[in-house]
Amino acid sequence: MNTRLVLCISLLVLTLLLGLPLAGSTQQADEETIYARSRDFDQQHVRLELSFDFSQKKVIGQATLRLVPIRNELSEVVLDSIGLTIESVTLAGKPLAFRTTEKELIIALDHPRGPSEAFELSIRYQGQPRRGLFFIAPDDAYPKRPRQIWSQGQANDNRHWFPSYDFPNDKTTSELVVTVPAHWLTVSNGRLLSAKENKQAGTKTWHWLQDKPHSTYLISLVAGEYEMAEEKWKGIPLTYYVPPGTADQIPAAFGRTANMMEFYSNRLGPYPWDKYAQSAVEHFLFGGMENTSATTMARNWIYPAALAPDVQIGRDDGIAHELVHQWFGDLLTCKDWRHSWLNEGFATYFAGLWIEHYYGADEFAARMQRSAEGIARSPAGSRPIVRRPGTESGLIYPKGAWVLHMLRQQLGGEDFWKAIRHYVNKHRFQNVDTDDFLDAVAEATGRNFEWLFDQYVYGAGLPEFDVSWDYDRETRMVHLAVKQTQKVEGKAAPFRLPVRIRVVTDQGAHTHTIRVSKESEDFYFPSDVAPRTVMFDPGNQWLKKLDFKKSAEEWIFQLGLAFEVLPRLEAARALAKAAATPAVYSALEQAGLRDPFFAVRSEVAETLGELKGEQGQKILLAMSEDKEPRVRAAVATALGRFPSNPELLARLDQAARTDTSFTTRAAAIRSLGRLKPADGVDRLRPFLDQDSPHELIRRAAVSALGELGDDKAIPLLLEWTAAGKEDDVRLEGISVLGRLGRGKAEVRDHLVKLLDDPYFRVRGAAVSALRQRREREAVPALEAVARNDWNSFIARSARTAIEEIQKPPAAASPAGEPDLEKLRTRLAELEKENQELRERLKRLEDRLGAAARP
Repeated sequence: MNTRLVLCISLLVLTLLLGLPLAGSTQQADEETIYARSRDFDQQHVRLELSFDFSQKKVIGQATLRLVPIRNELSEVVLDSIGLTIESVTLAGKPLAFRTTEKELIIALDHPRGPSEAFELSIRYQGQPRRGLFFIAPDDAYPKRPRQIWSQGQANDNRHWFPSYDFPNDKTTSELVVTVPAHWLTVSNGRLLSAKENKQAGTKTWHWLQDKPHSTYLISLVAGEYEMAEEKWKGIPLTYYVPPGTADQIPAAFGRTANMMEFYSNRLGPYPWDKYAQSAVEHFLFGGMENTSATTMARNWIYPAALAPDVQIGRDDGIAHELVHQWFGDLLTCKDWRHSWLNEGFATYFAGLWIEHYYGADEFAARMQRSAEGIARSPAGSRPIVRRPGTESGLIYPKGAWVLHMLRQQLGGEDFWKAIRHYVNKHRFQNVDTDDFLDAVAEATGRNFEWLFDQYVYGAGLPEFDVSWDYDRETRMVHLAVKQTQKVEGKAAPFRLPVRIRVVTDQGAHTHTIRVSKESEDFYFPSDVAPRTVMFDPGNQWLKKLDFKKSAEEWIFQLGLAFEVLPRLEAARALAKAAATPAVYSALEQAGLRDPFFAVRSEVAETLGELKGEQGQKILLAMSEDKEPRVRAAVATALGRFPSNPELLARLDQAARTDTSFTTRAAAIRSLGRLKPADGVDRLRPFLDQDSPHELIRRAAVSALGELGDDKAIPLLLEWTAAGKEDDVRLEGISVLGRLGRGKAEVRDHLVKLLDDPYFRVRGAAVSALRQRREREAVPALEAVARNDWNSFIARSARTAIEEIQKPPAAASPAGEPDLEKLRTRLAELEKENQELRERLKRLEDRLGAAARP
């Protein structure tokens, strides 16, 4: 029996014995949440009249819903309603019988109605929502926290604070009449009709109307103690709501909103709503939420001008993302969550296009490349964007954006924008799915892209190319060997794509187009002289993983090329795997000090950090004077990978104390921790006393204490993770406590106490830390979280933590039995060797065949 067969049988037997999952195994998903729901009626208008008992975190409301039956003989209306106490339901002033279940309000109509008979239901209710509507208040630990009420409806959480049809495949107009303390401000969808103060009661009633249809998950309320600023863009109010004392941060954070409005309205069609508001709230669940005409965002999206050099582009990306949603997500809304990439992928990509417009093409190109690398690393990147039953969807944000990028490359700019505008105009105020978009592209341009969507949207994974080239001086031919090495659901799945190849010689560059379609292929191109380099997809038109085998000399040549930033980035990254020769260092020094684009210089810094040579440290120290803070931060991070020495500690300490960039200072502090100086705790302690925007310095100091791996830091970490400290510092410290003081009861008890913290992110961080510590004493507390936490993600995380803690430690393989990992490795090596032999034989046959042809 040959060796390969023995290995294969051994692997299969061990897989079955050890209970390892076989390829393709999935967990069954809830089908009801996958497909667009069937509907008995059309919800045409939702009017909410709301007041609150803030101390009890209670909403008191009346919902009036105008409904029109879709089918004949509608005798019962089923609404989504969770945790609400329904007091009465009336129709034209007459009470109706109703009943409730855990998830529904079921109303018996007075008589059956048909499609021509609109009617209005008035529902009086109250409730203390655990989801959907959140009450933020000061307490003993945080006495200065402002009072706020804010909602978050996506995906299906608005049903926790008002009854309605709560699924995206229906659109309705909406109206909110909200009574709050007189000194509060409110924000909701649409335009403000009135704000009437009741001086005797000390309240004000705000009346908001959204008279254009949108899906119910986009109905929004923000109310509380706020400061506000307003400007106008072509008559449309742009309003900004921030917590008290932060109004001076509005220009830095929101100063480019009008430019974004201009950019998108010119390309997508006129802005479709009455106003655009942006509200920063405390303890928001996500980064931002695109409620129609009224985006809600986390407080840390606003920032002082001093922080702008460090965060402006990233924050602009987020602000643009939510603004794009006013078209893609709000004006056009996915029919069901399988197609949510039509919301999120579009918002991600078009935010990038504003970055390209405002900050330049190189910034955008580097952004897309970083995105592609993240997709390739993520396990979710191997899943389809549009999910199948029983599966989870893939990366709808970055991978969805990449689908649009590939489409743009294939269509060209003019046809791409033509297709997008046609799609928007055709489906305004409608629900859409992926086929609607494909059809719109075909109608606008005459081109069918089902082949692209079958591979990247409905298909799993992405192509993984293993590429090499050589030059035959006798035939003057460049030979390119292309292998696709990806496996999808356990089998090879070649992608079929047209790919550009650039052959660069001393005489110039020539571009060819090949069509890859097999697991292994060979291509030939004429060239009078040997190329200096060959590039595969040099413009980065395709989402892919690429392993292009080149010599260090070739990468050095490519790093010095003047045209296109992406080949230079590729070369800077590839040289991290090269031998650290004087020529490599010389090329990296030249690029690190002189390349015109910051991302290349930053990549050089990372590469030098991986090479770790003495010459690399000297180059990095020279690069530490770069004018671009993102480069200086990359340099500070890279220096943390070198062996500790007095000069290095002194330079990092200087940067940590004096650099004008807060992110560079933070990077230097973290590197100080990674170098593990003997006086590490004492060296880092002073940084805990330094104030900085968004607590960047304290967060870095806490992280660096964790890098030391010294239990002497535990008292400081317990102090800075206690209630009353800034949330971002606490979260950083809790993560560190997952690694330090294993077995120490004081650390475990502290983390268990944090499982009851009011802030959900603190609870989630505590769950993760306890999972990392794997201490069985924490299991009862984690079981309580798994049963009771309103946040389903935290509850799931607690269950996973319990499973990890209770899992027996992996036992060593008994003597004489094969080691599973070694068998897997050896099998992979044999298959690779066999594949290479087949390819060499095929290339030889091809050349012999070519020579034999007349």
